[in-house]
Amino acid sequence: MLTTTDFREVGLTVTPQRSDVRLELVVCHEKQTLDDVASSGPPLQRLWEAGSVVATEQAIASRDAAEATHVARRVLRKLEACQEAVAGHWVYGPTHTERLGPATTASWLGTVDGELNTTGRAPRGEKISGGIAVLRHGLHVAVLYISWCASAGDTAACVIAGGNAYEQLAALSHAAALRLG
Repeated sequence: MLTTTDFREVGLTVTPQRSDVRLELVVCHEKQTLDDVASSGPPLQRLWEAGSVVATEQAIASRDAAEATHVARRVLRKLEACQEAVAGHWVYGPTHTERLGPATTASWLGTVDGELNTTGRAPRGEKISGGIAVLRHGLHVAVLYISWCASAGDTAACVIAGGNAYEQLAALSHAAALRLG
């Protein structure tokens, strides 16, 4: 799983936090956890925070390579179903997938705020406020969620993150996939 050093290497200084709450996969209007999608038991989970940045990673160990492939594909399909929504509703941007080695893949999608969704899809060159990644390395599958715009109390969430948020999401997705091995 990711370390604070991985975050620091992309310009984010985060602190590990304790979390007993299971990460819910943000899949349109349906709430599910990685436990619901995988049959391998409860996942290992880590949480990091720093200012407006919140990141959570969950990982499971599959019984075999076929199950790992199935779980990763199933989670990714659920997320991709959220790439279209009525204008004004948040959407995920396009899927980016890279094969990083044998049985090692990283797929990530940026989260686009509803204020920027004027056509039912993420605008070209989307500006993101967060993102989600589906990672696989051998028998291990993980989901990484990061938000650069977490609300705190009465402070409204931001619409877009800083200029290099997309590159940070891609780099953290790569690092997380490689660390699963």
